[in-house]
Amino acid sequence: MDDASFTLSEHLRVLHLAGIRTLLPGETKPATPGLLDHEPWPTFMAKLPPSPSTIWTYSELGSDLSGQASKARGDLWRRIIPALQLPKGFVGFFPYAIPQEGTMQWCTKHFIQAISMIQPATVVVFDDDAHNELVVAFRSELPVNMDPGQIHTAPGPQTLLSCSPESLHSTLERLKSILFTR
Repeated sequence: MDDASFTLSEHLRVLHLAGIRTLLPGETKPATPGLLDHEPWPTFMAKLPPSPSTIWTYSELGSDLSGQASKARGDLWRRIIPALQLPKGFVGFFPYAIPQEGTMQWCTKHFIQAISMIQPATVVVFDDDAHNELVVAFRSELPVNMDPGQIHTAPGPQTLLSCSPESLHSTLERLKSILFTR
């Protein structure tokens, strides 16, 4: 068994072993070899549910997943997911920035490669800046298996934590429309 088949989910590994390397016609961009092979990326990948329908991310997520978690942000997601009535495993969290030497290091290429492997139906970037560096880079380096309509922005966690119940309800309604109209 070659190394590539170890990074595939079980249902895709069977196809890989049968010699099938692409499921869609046309050109595919090869993944950068080894980009997700070094810590903390394998740990982040292991924390994902088997086949998430959506990936949610925000700038502080790398800290939250690296042992420097914010209780307030954790509580926020534990409120939002049930409020949206999302089934277990529907949402996966994957960071685009990680803490290094006291600052957040952007890792856009790592994120894009992970998304091309995970193949979620949607990606939601929770950030108050609609021109977030990740969103701009992601749309310009879009994985071949995604279209720009699958990438969405929503208010950042700090905004969601401080907004009124009416504003939070409005945001949740918008998220529902994003997640359930595909």
